Amino acid sequence: MTDDVHRDGSQPAGEPTAARSPGAQTSGTQTPGAALAASRERARLSVEDVAAATRIRSTLVRAIERDEYERCGGEVYARGHIRSIAHVVGADAEGLVADFDRRYGRQLPKLTVAPISTIGEPVREITRKATKSAPKWPAAAIAVLALVVVLLAVSWVVGRRAERGTPPLAGGTAVATAPASTGTPSATTSATPSSTAPSTTAPATTTPPTPPGVTVHLQVTADASWVRVTSSTGIQLYEGILTEGQGKDFHDPTALALRFGNAPVVEVTVNGTKIGRPCTTQVCSLTYPTDRTQAG
Repeated sequence: MTDDVHRDGSQPAGEPTAARSPGAQTSGTQTPGAALAASRERARLSVEDVAAATRIRSTLVRAIERDEYERCGGEVYARGHIRSIAHVVGADAEGLVADFDRRYGRQLPKLTVAPISTIGEPVREITRKATKSAPKWPAAAIAVLALVVVLLAVSWVVGRRAERGTPPLAGGTAVATAPASTGTPSATTSATPSSTAPSTTAPATTTPPTPPGVTVHLQVTADASWVRVTSSTGIQLYEGILTEGQGKDFHDPTALALRFGNAPVVEVTVNGTKIGRPCTTQVCSLTYPTDRTQAG
């Protein structure tokens, strides 16, 4: 049989036609979708098997086998789906894609994307128009606000002059009213001392009340001294070192117990009465109001 085959690949008349490959079928009347369906059936695969292997929805696989490529979303996606399905069912992927381009390549809608350079011009034009048509009310509002501030300042100055009794305008009226205005304050000032005299003497008679109990002030005149002060209830009010020039006040309703170190440098004042330096020994203890001095 091979000897009778023509050089152009055709078979002699009367011989049965051999089964053609899927790629060869696509060049005839069989569409890419029909070729994919026939290859799937020969491979004994279901639509669900192809969908699971290619990760393409089964509804989309059936649409491609019916040559309904509008659901793919564009030529690029349609070609990719045809290649994926052809690899799974054992068909000629490139031959099917070429046949798809010849039959449907120009019929599918294409997504047109404008270049960035063409997009920038309208955007800039819109920006320029928006800038030109921007309202100028902020500048007018600022001008009105400034005018209001100036008017308020002028009215305040005029009011202050009126309170002081000085006329706002210089002229004959101002000269005529000046003596009358000066005479009125003199009359009021002459009456003022008699009315204010009692108020000046009243504060001199008031004296701050003396708090009940014992108030002791300690002052270190030289060097430093260790001091401890205890209340009548046995609570320690203070313990520390006071240096030269430092002083402290202590108060108790009943009595205060004091103990000094380097006692000769400490001056004591009790209830406003200066006692002086009551201790001559290095360490001593005092109790007020009962003055009991204990050396050592």
